[in-house]
Amino acid sequence: MRDRELARLAKAVVLAAPVAVVEEAVFRWVLTPARVDTAPRRWRAIEALAAFVGWHVVQGAVWPPVRRVFWRADFLAAAALLGAACTLLRIRNGSIWPGVALHFTVIVAWRTLLGGPGFDDLRRSR
Repeated sequence: MRDRELARLAKAVVLAAPVAVVEEAVFRWVLTPARVDTAPRRWRAIEALAAFVGWHVVQGAVWPPVRRVFWRADFLAAAALLGAACTLLRIRNGSIWPGVALHFTVIVAWRTLLGGPGFDDLRRSR
């Protein structure tokens, strides 16, 4: 692995950790009920998932460099799938930590293996 690739991986890991923890804490711990045994709780879980996807739209509105990615339908569909998987993990396990691990892994893979933009890339696009 080249130094440049290693540096990109290190940045992805360092930046993905807080994003995964904070987003999972908000959208899966605070907003998603641990159990969905009643209709109102199921609706709360669905609303939390919609809020997670909507959060990425808001990020594009307030931070223009990410708009070109975060407002794309394929990115929002991928965010919805990730959010649904993390929601199911929260409901099945009662914990946000499996979702944090999945979210972290997806961000790192997206940034490194799939070539998704990182903060440096987005700063250059202004």
